[in-house]
Amino acid sequence: MSDRYGDYEDRLLSDGNDESSETQTVADTADNTSDEYYELPTETASRNMIWSLLSLIFGIFSVATCQIYILSIILSILGVGASLYSRKRFGYFDRLSVIGLIISIFGLVFGLTVMVISLSGLFNL
Repeated sequence: MSDRYGDYEDRLLSDGNDESSETQTVADTADNTSDEYYELPTETASRNMIWSLLSLIFGIFSVATCQIYILSIILSILGVGASLYSRKRFGYFDRLSVIGLIISIFGLVFGLTVMVISLSGLFNL
């Protein structure tokens, strides 16, 4: 690496009439930007991981609160929405998002089932 920077300093100290020096500096600049480019997906992935985790948390709470059907339906809709938003940001479904989506759908089905049973009065004792 020291040779690379040494050549770069030599070209900067030259009179600047050499066309290859301009080409090399552009390539050096392109190398630096590509290094910065590869750091961005890691930051974006951690931000999207929050939405996947929220989807999983909402799904778990929607199943846990299925006896309170209104809360269960609201939490499951939030879980499905967080999962779909995570997919929109990632471009694909990650593992946590898929698990959160499945559990949120179960919570929605359980909440709707409890709602239909309680409103129909089938099990009034």
